[in-house]
Amino acid sequence: MEALSAGIQARVAEQYVRAQRMLAEVDVDASPEALHQYRVSLRKARSLLTLYRTSLEHTPASLVAEMLAEQATIANRARDLDVFLTTLPEGKLRDRVGEMRREAYDNFANEAKQQARDRAVVQWLLSLNWAEAENRCGLDEETDKVRACLLARIDRQCLRLQSRPSSRQWHRLRILVKRWRYLESLCGGNGEINHLKTGQTLLGDFNDLCCQITLLKGLEQGNDACRKEAKRTRKALKLAKSQKKGELDHWIGTLLVKKGADDPLDEKSR
Repeated sequence: MEALSAGIQARVAEQYVRAQRMLAEVDVDASPEALHQYRVSLRKARSLLTLYRTSLEHTPASLVAEMLAEQATIANRARDLDVFLTTLPEGKLRDRVGEMRREAYDNFANEAKQQARDRAVVQWLLSLNWAEAENRCGLDEETDKVRACLLARIDRQCLRLQSRPSSRQWHRLRILVKRWRYLESLCGGNGEINHLKTGQTLLGDFNDLCCQITLLKGLEQGNDACRKEAKRTRKALKLAKSQKKGELDHWIGTLLVKKGADDPLDEKSR
């Protein structure tokens, strides 16, 4: 039986090593994949610490999770602009977004340098011996409990979105679905979760549209030469957002009808 604390610690450490390797490869003039994978690894590590936080309350897990969140946050704007730039045609708006992207990468590099000591602290915390709590079950048994709790939250969030849909609520569902995928890939048996892949893609696209519309609103109100183009593009993206929301509504409706509102979403995983 794999020990719980040691098992989570080892998985988090593995993801953190990968994040540091990706960080060293981040370059505004190279592929944006390094920055993307840097964020993914930090999210995976933090997700485990969050999902198992009750079982890890006697360890440095909460402090590590907090520091990982700070390290990931500084990359958000650069990643959003990476994604947005690829959708824009040649023109003044693309040029302006390109300038903003370069500035975001510069800011990320500067803030990452300032976090060097924090990264060293995280590495030190992950090198310690995380003691096992008394009378705690092993990792596999605890994972079953964590999964059940997480899927119940996803159930409730889907139902909530049917009655009170909002961008914030869609974002919450997106985070929960990501946590499920991370849980299965890192600690589970890689259970059948293909029925959520379509939804995860839709949720990601919807989130990108929300970020892009917010960014364009600022450009539209400024004095940039691309102001008119930004206004026109924002109008188009608002329409795309509405259409994407319709696809999400249909996906959730189909999912709940298929599984039944009171049935666990992980039935296929059993």
